[in-house]
Amino acid sequence: ADGPRPLTPARVAVVCTLYLVACLTKESAIVLPALLVVLEAWRLRLGVRDVGGLVSRRAGLYAGLAACAVAVIVGRYLVLDGATTPTPALGAALLVDIPRIHTLGEIWWQYGRLLSMPMWLSPDYTPGVIAVTTVWTPRALVGVAGVLAVLAGAWWSVRRSEARPSLVAFAVAWFAVTILPVANVVFVTGVLVAERTLYLPSVAVAWAMGAAGVWLWRRSVPMRALPVVAVLVWATTVLLHVPLWRDTASVFRHMVQTVPESGRSQWVLADELLAAGRTEDAVDAYALALSRLGGEIPFLTRSAGRLHQAGVVGPARALALRAWAADSLHASAPVSYTHL
Repeated sequence: ADGPRPLTPARVAVVCTLYLVACLTKESAIVLPALLVVLEAWRLRLGVRDVGGLVSRRAGLYAGLAACAVAVIVGRYLVLDGATTPTPALGAALLVDIPRIHTLGEIWWQYGRLLSMPMWLSPDYTPGVIAVTTVWTPRALVGVAGVLAVLAGAWWSVRRSEARPSLVAFAVAWFAVTILPVANVVFVTGVLVAERTLYLPSVAVAWAMGAAGVWLWRRSVPMRALPVVAVLVWATTVLLHVPLWRDTASVFRHMVQTVPESGRSQWVLADELLAAGRTEDAVDAYALALSRLGGEIPFLTRSAGRLHQAGVVGPARALALRAWAADSLHASAPVSYTHL
């Protein structure tokens, strides 16, 4: 195509309405306008310098989408008393007050691992699996170096092929746009890493790896084995993990077995030990979970309630008092305290 296809006012209205519904259904839909720019720029084989012209020719569409986005943001601000109302991931409340770059390095390392060599998958990435830290760790340094290398590669590919679109730059742009709502970069989100949030971003990696696979396939017969082996390994990894998501009990069992170091795993394990009557072991597991998750109100109040029901009054009272001290205005904090 020589240019963008025309959109009638009716179609613009339909797209904007669906966009508004999507944003009210799932906040991550807010990035749709940027994603449309990336997709159409690639479809039309536009260079970076041509993107501005594309947006201007679609002025009606993007103005409508921008109005919808502003309406959603203002509505969230009025209803939730904030545009983003950050609810940090379990055990990661410290990210609201400290520089996040060190923890982001840990997160980016996990992104790289999951998108390149996902040899093991996990239902949980709470502290213990990912460190919330204010110092550099080896994995964080690798994560930051990986991001810088990808950005440098995208910039080099754009400079090298200004007259035509670069697949590398397109893949990087797609990934950046789709990962932004959950990346903890602009604002703190409810997860550090969740594999489900990589579904749409991984499309960019699939494109890049597909191109690499075609390139290898054309080189020689022995080279053709590499993409085949890679696909088989990744597919087998996914298939082996499907049964583990059969129900909540299976997920929790898998979580405790594969990432016992996570704070959530210790919380689940403590609940199971308490239900089995192993009170001392349960108290130890709660203490370990507390060291990983910190003073999270849901953890403190629910654990205090379970301990109290089991007749373990001392530890239950200690957790309830800590919840009260952490946030006496939180609805569940005074309730858990008065129960004791």
